[in-house]
Amino acid sequence: MQITQRRDHYKRGQEGKISFNIKWLVASLFALTFTNSSSLALAETLNLVTNWGSGLYSVARTINFAEEFNASGAAKAADLKIMFVGGPEITPATQQLTALRNGVFDLLFGSAGYYVGDVPEAYAIYATSITPMEARETGATDLLDKIYLEKANAHVLGWVAAGVGYHIWLKDKPPLNKKGEPKLNGLKIRSSGFYKAWLASHGATNVMIPAPDIYTSMERGIVDGAAWPGLGITDYGFEKFVGYRIDPPVWQFDNLLW
Repeated sequence: MQITQRRDHYKRGQEGKISFNIKWLVASLFALTFTNSSSLALAETLNLVTNWGSGLYSVARTINFAEEFNASGAAKAADLKIMFVGGPEITPATQQLTALRNGVFDLLFGSAGYYVGDVPEAYAIYATSITPMEARETGATDLLDKIYLEKANAHVLGWVAAGVGYHIWLKDKPPLNKKGEPKLNGLKIRSSGFYKAWLASHGATNVMIPAPDIYTSMERGIVDGAAWPGLGITDYGFEKFVGYRIDPPVWQFDNLLW
């Protein structure tokens, strides 16, 4: 590991593109809607909820895709429409998969890492080196779909972002061990489900904090830093408290559309 001192600019990471096309999505949604509907009426509005607010880049991109979907001839022909209903202000992110399972929402865009307690197989997304397109071509997406259907009663429509790794962002420069590696012992790091074992193995204290509260927790000194990917820092504004970043990044993005 190495430490990178903060610079006064942050570049957006490169996200993988949507790994399915509109015609394929229309066919999938049509099949699922028809199967689960108690009515033979074809017109359907599918409610979409997201782990994060609309101000986050990846969410804004997903909303744009929904608008493109709605405007497509294939969606109009099938009388399908996606309506974005909100983010964690509607239902906390960690509860959204349960809400989807219970029929409160029809579509969910978010992090597989929030639900590893329900579907631990999702850890495989982080460790793989293949792209979302390769996952679909090799049948890995189909396998993931079967696992989520069995354990969470949810279909995986696509793994929609990849290639962006995860970092530890710190307010102050950490001490180094004899090898020149950063020591995290005793540091309080903002965390979520899938970071826990990793941070604990390096001696850090996990502080479970929702993404929208990272800014306040760093501002008030509740945490010394945050585990977060290389995208979305400026969307939440907590870059103003970041002095150092630990490199290289680990894993890759886990954003799914269920």
